Amino acid sequence: MDKDPKNTPEYQDLLLKYKKALRYIRQKTNRMLEVMGTLPILADDTDDEALMALDPLGILTESFSLVLENLRQTNHRLNEAYGEIETIFNSTPAGIMIIDVETRTIVNANPAAEEILGLSKELLIGKGCCDFFCTAKNKCPVLDLNETVDRRESFMFDAKGNKRTVIKSVRGIIQHNRRLLVESFIDITESKRMLEELIRNQRLESLGMLAGGIAHDFNNSLTAILGNISLALAMLPPDNPAALRLQKAESAIEKAKAMAQQILTFAKGGSPVFKRLSIGQILSESVRSALSDNDINLIVDIAKDLPEVMADEVQMRQVFQNLTINACEAMPKGGSLIVEASHSLNFKNLGDPKSYVVITFRDTGHGIPREVIEHIFDPFFTTKQTGSGLGLAIVHSIIKRHGGHIFVESPETGGTTFTILIPIKAE
Repeated sequence: MDKDPKNTPEYQDLLLKYKKALRYIRQKTNRMLEVMGTLPILADDTDDEALMALDPLGILTESFSLVLENLRQTNHRLNEAYGEIETIFNSTPAGIMIIDVETRTIVNANPAAEEILGLSKELLIGKGCCDFFCTAKNKCPVLDLNETVDRRESFMFDAKGNKRTVIKSVRGIIQHNRRLLVESFIDITESKRMLEELIRNQRLESLGMLAGGIAHDFNNSLTAILGNISLALAMLPPDNPAALRLQKAESAIEKAKAMAQQILTFAKGGSPVFKRLSIGQILSESVRSALSDNDINLIVDIAKDLPEVMADEVQMRQVFQNLTINACEAMPKGGSLIVEASHSLNFKNLGDPKSYVVITFRDTGHGIPREVIEHIFDPFFTTKQTGSGLGLAIVHSIIKRHGGHIFVESPETGGTTFTILIPIKAE
């Protein structure tokens, strides 16, 4: 009688391996079903033969295919989201910089930040954020002073050292176990300057009306006094001791009348008598005349194709002479004055389509402190021991009456640049 093959050790060993394989298949199938959110296959519900009939390997293969497809779709959506974020990052008008908290260096910057700061992304990356933003030396408002920065008006310095006013927000994030700060900022320097200029013009207009009325009455009184002094001098012999004193009084009154005339010029400016002028020639003559007795190195660069402008010649000469004198006073030990004139359309995106003659006065003097520069066009404001404080106020008044603009820049490295824009308009 043949021996039953099921009783052989080989068969029993094979059966044991078979059951182990079934348990492994059941375990892995249930794990895959769990990942897919499906109830597991229980032994009480499905025996081994039924399990094999379900084709667990097929289930695993199909499940794995579904997982791969889901991963592919998720990856596609992530790529789309990343693309959208990158588009927003690169196209937003607000400057955005990503700061590494540990090193406090810039790790990314968008094009708006490049434009505002005046440096390319490649040059910005690796630089310290405090090089541009921290108002207190090496003190970060967020990390060191525990301040909340949310739509706060602040200031920063661009690559040239120019102060820029910004609206700034800072948020902290964690990316790949790395602490980062996202700093976003909107440059409002120009809009703030225009608002301050509007307020200044309104203040100057009110002050001008008051000063003009006083100066007019004062000038009339001085004229009467001067007339009587002249009559008295005519009645006295030249060698009379009183004549010398009257002559000194006459000289003092002449200076007072000149001061009153300056105030009237600031207050009313006299409506400009517009005529077509070759502004380059007037500029060169006025500057050289004002520098005739000064040891200043003068460089004049006037574009050959500079168009004519409609302006008041006397007032323009006064503007150029006042700016030249101001530059000389900033360089008591000598220096250089560079005067340039060129033609520009839509200068620095002022927001109008006007064409301008752009004139700059750039000196190598000690510069103007930041706390002073905001007041230099205010009447009677001066840091000098002598002077009326009306020179630059008159310049500002005349330029505004010509429909132009005037700007001043004075970096911490020294030197000051005045930029005048005179509109080119038809007669």
